[in-house]
Amino acid sequence: MLAALDETLTPIKAFMNGPQKTAYDKVLSFLSRHRDDLHGFPTEPVTALEHLEASSTPYQGTVVPDASAAVATLEALLKDQLKAARQEALNQLDSQEAKLKAAADFQQLDPAQQVEVLEATDRARREIEQGDGVSRIQMRVQRYASQEYAKQLERTAALAHPSNETNQRVTVVPASSLKIQCSLAQITNPAELKQWLEALRVAAQAELDQDHRISL
Repeated sequence: MLAALDETLTPIKAFMNGPQKTAYDKVLSFLSRHRDDLHGFPTEPVTALEHLEASSTPYQGTVVPDASAAVATLEALLKDQLKAARQEALNQLDSQEAKLKAAADFQQLDPAQQVEVLEATDRARREIEQGDGVSRIQMRVQRYASQEYAKQLERTAALAHPSNETNQRVTVVPASSLKIQCSLAQITNPAELKQWLEALRVAAQAELDQDHRISL
């Protein structure tokens, strides 16, 4: 028991009550938050984090210092990647917003109605600016493009043509959700491009035949 105390219990107690435990918790918290963002990063620092996560004896050796150094390296890389992802997402929002503002229906709205319609864009922009993960930012802008933008167009049409609300509600379908029936895995020549464009035309026409609009 004395040997066990000296060889195991004392190092564990020192670990739990010392700075290594704080460093250990920081590494695992970092890995939990950013695991999905680390694909494509240098393998050495990522492996250091995974070794610490899998270790049953983190109080031994240099596994904690190695992982702490890896976190510092990855935080710098993530900062640059996060900045680029945020700017790309904001650029996409700006592009969609510009198209929305240029639409004839939107220009018929009064200022208060325009603010109402653009609230979804403003909310997405705030969440992207505050996002702390690349994957979360990418999912946020994807949700806006695939869902919220079409809803904005629907609301714009309803406000611009209020008499239609009681007769026929405008439905807007995102172009990304068109059900394209095409057997091609890729486009490699003009003939295949023509085939794919025809399939796209058929899918788009099917929505128009239902009096649906298609958002771009």
